[in-house]
Amino acid sequence: MEARTPPRYAAFFPSARHQLLRIAPSPFEYFKDPVKTAEAQSPDGTLSTVGDVGYVDEDGYVYLTDRRTFMIISGGVNIYPQECENLLITHPEVADAAVFGVPNEDLGEEVKAWCSPLAM
Repeated sequence: MEARTPPRYAAFFPSARHQLLRIAPSPFEYFKDPVKTAEAQSPDGTLSTVGDVGYVDEDGYVYLTDRRTFMIISGGVNIYPQECENLLITHPEVADAAVFGVPNEDLGEEVKAWCSPLAM
């Protein structure tokens, strides 16, 4: 994962200094949305993003600090990640949570969450 834009993609991701990009292990596309798919990929298809903004520190830890879009659309339903995160962190064993959308063949996007335990 990179938290910077390789020079050859600078024009494609103009504000990608903090845009998290990943090497696409397999073809990635949004369901029936070629425009959105093209916006999320580098011209050659080797890098893609789902809109996470953050950075990777010198030890390789990934920090999510923001997101480009604040709504996940899954099967026509609008889902707001912040509302999900607010609920998840009310659990007594959750210190922090990040909710994000990932492509889904049938629904367009589906909700995924990452939770950090309060104590390990």
